[in-house]
Amino acid sequence: MSKDDVTKRFKPVWNLPLAVDRNIDQQGMEKLQELYNALGEVLDHPHRYPDPVTTVERLEYALQKTWKFEEDSKMHRYWNQIRGCTCPQDDNFLALGTGVRYHNSSCMWHGEK
Repeated sequence: MSKDDVTKRFKPVWNLPLAVDRNIDQQGMEKLQELYNALGEVLDHPHRYPDPVTTVERLEYALQKTWKFEEDSKMHRYWNQIRGCTCPQDDNFLALGTGVRYHNSSCMWHGEK
């Protein structure tokens, strides 16, 4: 797979040293590409999905599994990058790995229903 095939939404997608370290084979790299493409589609066009929040969460678990990491929601980083999300980006980035998520109560995706 050439570097040019990588989706522009996640530039760069491939962390080649990590892929080598995690022993990701060609099939795994292709699966990662598919997952990142699907994730980009959901993040950019959430209204095309009945529940984009759940879809993103499932894709994040699939990415962790394909990267051969433990499946852990505390390490999910894309949940608040859904188009239209108004949850605080910087605070949530700093809280990555802690299990804490900061929500905006008026967020169309994560706010109070």
